[in-house]
Amino acid sequence: MGVKRVKPSTNLETMGVKRVKPAKNLETMGVKRVKPSKNFETIGVKLVKPSKNFESMGVKRVKPSMNFESVGVNCVKPSMNFESVGVKLVKLSKNFESVGVQRVKPSKNLEIMGVKLVKPSMNFESVRVKLVKHSN
Repeated sequence: MGVKRVKPSTNLETMGVKRVKPAKNLETMGVKRVKPSKNFETIGVKLVKPSKNFESMGVKRVKPSMNFESVGVNCVKPSMNFESVGVKLVKLSKNFESVGVQRVKPSKNLEIMGVKLVKPSMNFESVRVKLVKHSN
């Protein structure tokens, strides 16, 4: 996939990258508000086991205790990297659900995907989500 830029009306379903701040409205970014304790089962999110290789989906590093969206994702290895999908860095203590999530370090800016800094208590949603790239 290797998406680098996305238009404000682009559907990131394939990238499944969505980050929302608790109690924050990201409508300007094309994403919907999501609470940090929301159940993603309604959007087809399933837990993944730490033993599947998603290299075919461009998945690389990810924690085996994260939630992944079932958009072609089954399980993830505890040492993969999702940079191929266009996602930058994020803390490992967050919930990832999608095929375009990439393991990132704290204090990193996801400007590439139109998201700001990520806090260690945010949830990542990715189904039928839209994201807008920050225009510098």
